[in-house]
Amino acid sequence: MSKGSGPLMDWESALARSPYRTLPVDSSRIVRHWDNISSRYDCESVDLIDEQMWGILVEEGLVPRNGNVLDIGCGTGNITRSFASAGASVLGLDISPGMLSIARRKCSNASQVKLTCQDWHDFNAGADYDLVFSSFCPAVDDISSIRKMESMSRGRCCLVSLSGPSGDRLVLELLGEIGHPGLSLDGYDPSYPFFALDELGRRPVLKSFSICQESVVSADDMIDHLISCIDLFQDITPAVRGTIEEKVHLRADDGHLTLMDLRTISVLHWRSAMASSTAPW
Repeated sequence: MSKGSGPLMDWESALARSPYRTLPVDSSRIVRHWDNISSRYDCESVDLIDEQMWGILVEEGLVPRNGNVLDIGCGTGNITRSFASAGASVLGLDISPGMLSIARRKCSNASQVKLTCQDWHDFNAGADYDLVFSSFCPAVDDISSIRKMESMSRGRCCLVSLSGPSGDRLVLELLGEIGHPGLSLDGYDPSYPFFALDELGRRPVLKSFSICQESVVSADDMIDHLISCIDLFQDITPAVRGTIEEKVHLRADDGHLTLMDLRTISVLHWRSAMASSTAPW
């Protein structure tokens, strides 16, 4: 945090460098991106992250076993299903029909799960949830989202995000090379909402864990992945495709890339200002 500006201003300054803020991103591109990757989203690394994340949610007493949960950006439904299996009624919200189609299959035997396809920015509800939860959802990224989460919670709120460098480094490098230098995802570091919530008197709690992964991917698969990510922010012209292919092939060895990725996942939770004494905590 920089001195003399305050947590909220520091957070806004960091978010101002986010490609989601700097570049024109419309909902159709976002839907197309998540639909395209939905069939390959679930993998060993996602399972490992979800398992450790769920352990923290249980340890911190964040699972309302007889209450209601709003799962913002529920994706393919892994954590949605876990909440339901623990006895909660869950509303899973996501912008991607492709992601939700997988979540529906996973939660097909859980009658207490409802899934809805809607943009978080357009979603409105009363303070009906014992837990308002969001993990790795780019739409939940600023103080207005924090306040909106609180407005829907009669108990607790929880935000899960990545901190530190991740596999997005290559995407940011490419965006810089094709005309968008200086972009950063630092605004998603959970220390920003932590200090902002602390300033608001919420007494937030931040728990973190790290995973180190080594993976081998083909150059063609990496090119497809990067094209999908860049397509979130701009059209893929022949020149842009050429830049992506050149960068990948320079890093490839015998048609493959070995990736070493250290990720720190943080679970931030706090008691809502709207909290009710009747919430199941």
